[in-house]
Amino acid sequence: MYNNPSLNDWARDRETKDKANGIASCLKRFETIASFVVQKSALYPLKGIAAKLQRREMDVYEAYQRIDDTIALIQQYRNEIEVFHDKVYDEAKELAEDIGSIEVPKKSLELLTGDKCNVATYTGRIHN
Repeated sequence: MYNNPSLNDWARDRETKDKANGIASCLKRFETIASFVVQKSALYPLKGIAAKLQRREMDVYEAYQRIDDTIALIQQYRNEIEVFHDKVYDEAKELAEDIGSIEVPKKSLELLTGDKCNVATYTGRIHN
């Protein structure tokens, strides 16, 4: 068996263990989990365009043709922010429960946006 001294050294290092436990604790927080789910969900509309542009043959024309569909999907997210929020919250809640997150807060738009602003701010429907 291969014995790597550097692995044994860090395994006994209390500071490293404390840092690792702190990172693990942070990653189990619902807010952290929700932020990853929000990012994944928000970037989803770009998946088709990115895939076309990352291929070896890089089909720019096909990617260009998908721009209108992508814009429409993002606009749908904005118009139906409550639905988007519910889906993201439910996915984050399920993931948090799967990894043993300590506390899963109640649904609120503020929870996922980090802001107390009105929903209209996020939908582009601001009334003066």
